[in-house]
Amino acid sequence: MQPTTLNKSANHPAAINKPQTILVTGATGFIGRWLLRELTAQGHTVLALLRRPEAQQAELARWLDARGGDSAHLQPVLGDLEADGWGLAPDDRARLQQVDAIFHLASRFAWNLDAQLARRANVESLHTLLELADANTGLQRLVWVGGYMVGNPRLQGTLAQLEQGSDWRPVYRRHGAYEASKLESYVVLKQALARRNIPWTFVHPSTVVGDSATGEITQDIGLLKLVDALQKGRLTAIPGKRGDWLPLIPVDYLARFLAGVLEHPDANGQEYWVLDDATPALPELVRWLADAVGVAAPRLQVPLGLMKFILNAGLGKRWDMAAESLNFIDSARYGTGPALALARSMGLQMPPARSYVQGTVRYWASSTNP
Repeated sequence: MQPTTLNKSANHPAAINKPQTILVTGATGFIGRWLLRELTAQGHTVLALLRRPEAQQAELARWLDARGGDSAHLQPVLGDLEADGWGLAPDDRARLQQVDAIFHLASRFAWNLDAQLARRANVESLHTLLELADANTGLQRLVWVGGYMVGNPRLQGTLAQLEQGSDWRPVYRRHGAYEASKLESYVVLKQALARRNIPWTFVHPSTVVGDSATGEITQDIGLLKLVDALQKGRLTAIPGKRGDWLPLIPVDYLARFLAGVLEHPDANGQEYWVLDDATPALPELVRWLADAVGVAAPRLQVPLGLMKFILNAGLGKRWDMAAESLNFIDSARYGTGPALALARSMGLQMPPARSYVQGTVRYWASSTNP
């Protein structure tokens, strides 16, 4: 899929000059931390939306300073995306309406989420985001982090139905609350921005793994679920068919790409699929994972439909995986060319896939079994 221009306004912002003031939601999350490291190291002032600033700020500051960021440029803002108006105090709302850029990363990510909870966190919270952007006449860029599956060919019919205003509830039942809420949030934001003169960029990453240099990772969902199942002897079959894959991207590469978007006026009004085309097919990836933890990799492959049936019937409990997680495994390929071209202009190069995959596994293994 190629990058899409949703609106052709006359507002084509120049590159953001340093230092600037930037709002980041999801600042304590996996991607958020590495983005804060990039932005604060570059001298930007970051207003981080935090649910519990008194408890979270000190830990986040220590984390940043230990990894090359600069916590002196970090300013907490009390807020909760799941509260009405994000629970912002009037003074904080006024402050957030004057930032130079917004990175909206926050979302609720888990399998088997309650649909109403997922919609409140991932969809309804966009109303306050748009209110802040609408009120900010000097906003130079709104960067929204979505997900690569919005470019999947098999989901285009679902997206078209949502765009036409069809009932979202069957989508949630069919795809699971996390994936469905990300699809719905994409449609809601896409339609809202088409009616507004807000400079925006969408970045759609694939499954995010650890830092390409250190392997550090701060979440155990996603790829590490496969590793855990391998270690415990529970992954006795590989989901999917030959050619199916789970595309990956290291978190430091993604964070540098996101931060670099601000320096590129041509990224305004564009969408980028950020994933590593060198990610191997799932059987080879599983062999990499197994090698990293010193266990044998399974050879049997089970079709996704059959595996989902087994899991939904409660017959595959020993595999310890959610049926909806299998939605992210298939043979679809994505239009990464525009993202790669922009990355080259940033001086960004994709690190070797096997190196960062196995580095992530080794970091996780050493941190869980010190």
